[in-house]
Amino acid sequence: MTQSIALIHRAGWGGAEQTLLDLIAGLPGEEWRVTATVLKNRFSRNLAALNVNVELMRKIPAWRKGRDFIACYVCTLGMVGMAQRICAKVIIAGDIRTAPFAIRAALNLKIPSLVFIQDSTIEQRHIMAYRVDEADRVLCPSNRQLQHTIQGGVDPSRAILLPVGIDTDRFNPNRDGSHLRSQWKLRKDAVLVGCIGSMSSLKGQDLLLDAMLSLMQEDKRIQLILVGSGKKAFIRELTEQADEFLSNGRVRFVDWMDDVEAAYSAVDVVAVPSWSESFSRVTAEAMACGKAVVATQTGAVEELFDGDRCGISVPVGEDSPMQEALARLVNDAELRVQLGHAASERIASHFPLAKSQEQFRTILQNICS
Repeated sequence: MTQSIALIHRAGWGGAEQTLLDLIAGLPGEEWRVTATVLKNRFSRNLAALNVNVELMRKIPAWRKGRDFIACYVCTLGMVGMAQRICAKVIIAGDIRTAPFAIRAALNLKIPSLVFIQDSTIEQRHIMAYRVDEADRVLCPSNRQLQHTIQGGVDPSRAILLPVGIDTDRFNPNRDGSHLRSQWKLRKDAVLVGCIGSMSSLKGQDLLLDAMLSLMQEDKRIQLILVGSGKKAFIRELTEQADEFLSNGRVRFVDWMDDVEAAYSAVDVVAVPSWSESFSRVTAEAMACGKAVVATQTGAVEELFDGDRCGISVPVGEDSPMQEALARLVNDAELRVQLGHAASERIASHFPLAKSQEQFRTILQNICS
């Protein structure tokens, strides 16, 4: 018998949305049917491609404890109506900002609610403000996020660690990125550092440039590629910061690529200079591709690296340790290979997508039984 799931999600596209897609894709169609209330964007299109029933909303209001009361009330009623119509067994909030609507609708219908916490910018006070403490289950991608959520007021019995799973059929050391190195016209002895992901101050590309520019002045082999999209003003600031190396192609900006696995394969070192992460999907994907990674100590990085056996972690917001780690990897090809091999094995054994999908199915079965 097929059981119905009601999903509400407010954000656009990023690692959190890819994680939701991966988990939904792992639900057997003969057992579960998902209907999603979302905004019209890339996430809604990808959901539809998975045969999810998508009900578009022009706007999902912000939960502001009294402000926009009518809009919030209407949104909650809409969730109640949708969940009733599909005979939902559970209502899921894909992000904390839609948690109040999912939880209130679930309480109204006397069915369980489940909330994903995948936003590293959430403060502990938001846990109560968004009513997350009232959810039947709260899923967190890292131990750091799990403890943060519990300290914010969620009962430990309701908080569950669900690490992000990586599709190693897509992300693996056997991918070939040589065509990109040719397309980017790299010198034969180039050591290419890559920073892959959305462009924003939270992701720390400006910090990375600070660390990289002096290294590039000292060593002509070093080149930097930044792959991703973001706010034009921030990208403009980055291009001004890297101005002296743009004209000769040693720093290159590339818009987001659907075949991002090829970008991982094309680089020699991956840098993840984020100020804050809930998990750090980029780090895990790069590791799965067998790359040596330098990442700030945020999200699940320390869990992913297993100490420093599978990568090099550095303090958040400090360019000197980042610079030292990058210099070490640029100058030690053997270390790059060693870390990359350990990294790909670590992801394959501890963070495979199938494992996360199975855990998610078990959580749903338990909460709906």
